[in-house]
Amino acid sequence: MNFARLGDVCNFTSGGTPSRSADSYFQGEIPWITGADITGPVAYAARSYISPEAVAKSATSVVTEGTVLLVTRTSVGKVAVAGRDIAFSQDITAVKPHPGVACASYITQMLRLHQPTLERQARGATIKGVTRRDVESLEIPLPPLDEQRRIAAILDKADELRTKRREALVHLDTLTQSLFHSQFNADADSWITVPLEEVAEVQGGLQVTRKRDALPSRAPYLRVANVYRGRLDLGVIKEIGLTPTERQRTTLQPGDLLIVEGHGNPEEIGRCGLWSGEVANCVHQNHLIRVRADISRVNPVFAMHFLNSLKGRQYLLRAANTTSGLNTISTSTVKTCPMSVPPLEVQQTFATRVAAVERLKEIHLKHLVELDALFASLQHRAFKGEL
Repeated sequence: MNFARLGDVCNFTSGGTPSRSADSYFQGEIPWITGADITGPVAYAARSYISPEAVAKSATSVVTEGTVLLVTRTSVGKVAVAGRDIAFSQDITAVKPHPGVACASYITQMLRLHQPTLERQARGATIKGVTRRDVESLEIPLPPLDEQRRIAAILDKADELRTKRREALVHLDTLTQSLFHSQFNADADSWITVPLEEVAEVQGGLQVTRKRDALPSRAPYLRVANVYRGRLDLGVIKEIGLTPTERQRTTLQPGDLLIVEGHGNPEEIGRCGLWSGEVANCVHQNHLIRVRADISRVNPVFAMHFLNSLKGRQYLLRAANTTSGLNTISTSTVKTCPMSVPPLEVQQTFATRVAAVERLKEIHLKHLVELDALFASLQHRAFKGEL
């Protein structure tokens, strides 16, 4: 298998940003993108459109449909193919294979394979990026053109299957939200509304201090980084020292809700996840507020979706305090949160439907993991000339 430097088989074109002071520059019909607009395998959608004059009087460039676009600043290493003739900012470098030497789809896949390398090479105090030399020096296997097309077709197909799985997962997330709105919004005015503390126990957690390192008893604990809206991320769980009394007070039980108490982004305060007992003897820190529902009145799955709904979020957002750029809610604020309480059987029917959706998500996630492993294996074999 022959190898070649990317700079020996491709031409490169830099981008730029037209002056924002000239309003007419951003009133044209030419799509102009930044690295943030590259969110999939094809770059088509643009948030800004510029005029021919903007192109003529700035460093931006217009490339044709099918050109490979590589993000070389900010989100370094993202790559896509232009879905139409398009202009781009200095965050992006256009990569054009030499005709008869390399094909665009193959180069695209090789750049995706090298994304971790480019991320490691990124430099800069505030805005990280890689240089043209970094990109040019990447070495790729270079089989004959027909072989490149065959390899690219295999990798493209595997990547397409991964994309479809991700789209299915997004659809299932949307479906859960739709189930909540369709089942509860229409009849909401007919249900009783009570303070959350009337149907649940609400309490704070453990303050994280260095003094706890000296305590002999330790336990895994959840932090803000573990709790997202409607889900938990348990990839990294730290340990904390605590007393027997604290362990008894803060140990989580399946069905407990965890609410984020503070965040720099006001839209993220109050986000709520459901604990299912994934880690034994787990506790929580004070930046998470625990809600333990009275299951004779409230189903925890319903409660989580209610608190994450627009109605629940609006109350917590209005009640938040802002200090030094941090938006916070208190335990007392959560206790007084107005909680709609539909009949328990209605809540349980909703929870059953959500469980069915979650089972489908688990299946899709399992298949996605398998497809990711397959794709990585195919990439490795392609790079070694074994595909």
